[in-house]
Amino acid sequence: MKILEALQNPETKLKWKLEGYWALLTLVVTFFSLYPILRKAPQYQYVWLIVLFVVVSTTLFRYIFFLKYTPVSHQLFIKAGILTVSIPSFFLLIRAVNAFLTFADIQGIQSQFEYMTAVDNENMTAYVKSVTLFFGTSAILLTGALPFRMMVSIWRQYNKKGSI
Repeated sequence: MKILEALQNPETKLKWKLEGYWALLTLVVTFFSLYPILRKAPQYQYVWLIVLFVVVSTTLFRYIFFLKYTPVSHQLFIKAGILTVSIPSFFLLIRAVNAFLTFADIQGIQSQFEYMTAVDNENMTAYVKSVTLFFGTSAILLTGALPFRMMVSIWRQYNKKGSI
């Protein structure tokens, strides 16, 4: 019953609406990041890694800087769960970026685009490396900062400091 009552709250409805807008923004950023790759190289093997990095980066950006406006802002146990999951996620993201960099160093990203002209191959290689490293690095940094943000939020909620 409490869940149904909470969903009727106008503030909660607004937070869920904002969550939908953020999800839409995440889809748009993902689409525009992947479109050049999928248009020229639909068989590229690290597409899902880029999707993961974009989704993690935008979601954690929202939870770190706009936590007050998310549906989990007053959910103590969900924040504790996010804090717990973010610690191993930090190391998993580091492994994923390391796997990509190992692939880039040993096999070479350009090997995925051999059928392209030399200029297109060079441009696509630079683009893929830039996008992957940008979102991968931001995902790692934000995952590293997230536990501290959750601890501050839990502390403020537990001690009734007013701000989440």
